[in-house]
Amino acid sequence: MNSNVADSGKRRIGRLLNIAILVMCLVIAGILIKGSFFNPPEPPNLVPSARIFIDGIDWAKSEQTLLIAVRKGCEYCSQSGRFYRRLSDGLKGRADIRIVVVYPDETSRGEAYLREIGLTSVESKQETLAPLGIKFVPTLALVDRNGLVGRVWIGELSPKKESEVMAALQFKDTRPVSEWTISESELKRRIANREAIIVLDLRERGAYMSGHPDGAKNIPWDEVFTRAKDELPQNQTIVLYSDDEIRADIAYSDLFRLGYTNILVYTASPVKSL
Repeated sequence: MNSNVADSGKRRIGRLLNIAILVMCLVIAGILIKGSFFNPPEPPNLVPSARIFIDGIDWAKSEQTLLIAVRKGCEYCSQSGRFYRRLSDGLKGRADIRIVVVYPDETSRGEAYLREIGLTSVESKQETLAPLGIKFVPTLALVDRNGLVGRVWIGELSPKKESEVMAALQFKDTRPVSEWTISESELKRRIANREAIIVLDLRERGAYMSGHPDGAKNIPWDEVFTRAKDELPQNQTIVLYSDDEIRADIAYSDLFRLGYTNILVYTASPVKSL
């Protein structure tokens, strides 16, 4: 009789263990299911070497495709329209490179917006941008015939970045360099003529204090976006003075985004007086 009781107890313990294991499995499965519903995987990023697929777009139709993503209501897209038209004009007659524009807006609105910014003779398609890895507009991407991304440019581009895009497309930048750069002799001439010019020294304060152009104002390059509106008038030409091309390029983009249009980059080697 004692052995029967012992066997019965063992069976009860075994059943309880099985139930506990089943409950644990259900809890783990619930956590996994919840995670799949409430924590969906991050969408891809459109970066060099990524592969991109757009239904209805055959990348193999040309050796390379310049993909442009825009959206109606995007100020930077509208301001970039002139550059996109230059790209479109420059690629006319080229069989090796074509332009494809994608937009997330309803088709009629999207096509009307493309006409508004002057992109009327390019292939275009309505497409949700996030699944493509496009998180910001405007975005430009150079895609090869296999759908592999080679280069990516995001946002409204500075003249230097625009030239970079044109070089990647293997045609000459049609925008005169004089539109956005200034030489030492030309700057001296304008200062001598008392033209309304502000020389903005973008170097760090220590470098500025050790020597700077006469009359130059110092705003370090990484403070331009936050300080410009309060310290720089928009009705004067601003000449960016720096010993670093990349920092000058960033400052140019920041000022342009803030609405400044008369911006020139000083192209000579830094000097202590002008």
